[in-house]
Amino acid sequence: MGPGLLDTSIRFEVAALFDRSWHPAASVFHALRIAYLPMAVSRPDRWSLALGPGLVWETDVLWLRSWDDAHAYWLGRRYLALSARAWRPLAPTRRLELMAELNVLGFESRPPAYRYQNEDALTQVGFYFVDVNRGATFGSVLDWQALRLEADLSRTLAPGARKRGSSLGLEARVAHTDAPAQAFVFELNVRYAYAWDL
Repeated sequence: MGPGLLDTSIRFEVAALFDRSWHPAASVFHALRIAYLPMAVSRPDRWSLALGPGLVWETDVLWLRSWDDAHAYWLGRRYLALSARAWRPLAPTRRLELMAELNVLGFESRPPAYRYQNEDALTQVGFYFVDVNRGATFGSVLDWQALRLEADLSRTLAPGARKRGSSLGLEARVAHTDAPAQAFVFELNVRYAYAWDL
């Protein structure tokens, strides 16, 4: 789009989990991203690089039945990120793409250190989108961290052209905070995708 890339995504994930004692748990993750990455380096035969700002709204919600079956624990974040995407041809119709995104500043919401209500509204859809994002505090990468890394091997129409056909990728996502207590999220995804040339 113009002299850069428009990078957008909408995600919704639900996972059935087990804690370290093999008791059931569940996780919900949703995210909305939009970034505009102006071209910094354009070399069709070598590495090309685009980098710029992004806006991200992402939420992780975790429910641990054996620990606290009436409450959820969450990281709700809305932030400005620095995003970068690099790619290079590996063969006439194969391309390697790398992507990185790191929060710069924004708002984070966490559950209170002391729960005064008897139960969270775990059966209401609005809880996972609205309630977990209330009471957010302003912070920066020095206060909490949100990092996402991707690597994709994809088919293209020709060197330097658009994607077409199958691609295989890896994504790693790390989130960390210290308030009100230390929490980490580590997620690793393997994905297969197919792109049509429309």
